[in-house]
Amino acid sequence: MKCDYISFAQKIIEGRCSTNNGDDVYHSTSFIYKTTNEDMQYYQKYLQDCNRALTVISSSEQIFNQVVEGTSNIDIFDISIFPYYYFTLKRAGILLFSEVNKYCDFFYGDIDVEGDDYYDDMYDEMRKFLDSDSKEFWDSLFSFYDWSDIYHSMLFSSEPYTLKRVVNRNKHLQPVEYLKLHDTISKVNFTPYIGDINQLASDLPSSYDVVNLSNISTYQSVASYRKLLEAIPLEKNGQVLSYFYQIDDKVRNSFQELSPIYDVFPNHNGVMIYTKKASK
Repeated sequence: MKCDYISFAQKIIEGRCSTNNGDDVYHSTSFIYKTTNEDMQYYQKYLQDCNRALTVISSSEQIFNQVVEGTSNIDIFDISIFPYYYFTLKRAGILLFSEVNKYCDFFYGDIDVEGDDYYDDMYDEMRKFLDSDSKEFWDSLFSFYDWSDIYHSMLFSSEPYTLKRVVNRNKHLQPVEYLKLHDTISKVNFTPYIGDINQLASDLPSSYDVVNLSNISTYQSVASYRKLLEAIPLEKNGQVLSYFYQIDDKVRNSFQELSPIYDVFPNHNGVMIYTKKASK
């Protein structure tokens, strides 16, 4: 199956197929987010005081923002395999680069300015920090394509961003925090789960202090999402964070039976915090 993913990724980069899958926005081979479109700087405080967390992989930024809060056991999940491979590449970059500017240059920089040899050399240094499976995946791409071809292909989201906004949203990209991340990430235990979280939830072997579901609620019915919230195993006082691009009466009415709390940010986006009620 891994070889199938490699072949499929190569076809995507060459424009011979796409990550579209009918009406399903997210599926086993959906695209990679280069960066988050969430204002994570406002909900960073909810990631604190956590021993074990569960978080979506997505652009990997949710994961690294959890690491800088001192969490040493993090289970990560995504419905698509490609974001996981991007996580392993970003982790390799953090292990290699002690300076945040170097890291940002590779993952958020203007790739067309520096030239392809520059990024090939950077990848050659990063690959020693990849596990064998991830190394095979990324080697199969870098051996045939330039980083600019890979990064600008449909393998990645084309959503625009600015480096300033990326840095403002991510605590782990602040110089002091990034250095801490560089020094500690090798000690963090990551356990990946690839699949639909609605199906994975009941079989997860751990209970969590913090669960970050990002904006998954947007892509399923209210009934399905409520069932998911109740299925995720939580420690006592454990919390599930759900991100909404707009918190309004419709959102509040949909989940009022769960008695969550809401934190609304300046642009009316925000998070819903669900705490599982103790059994009677």
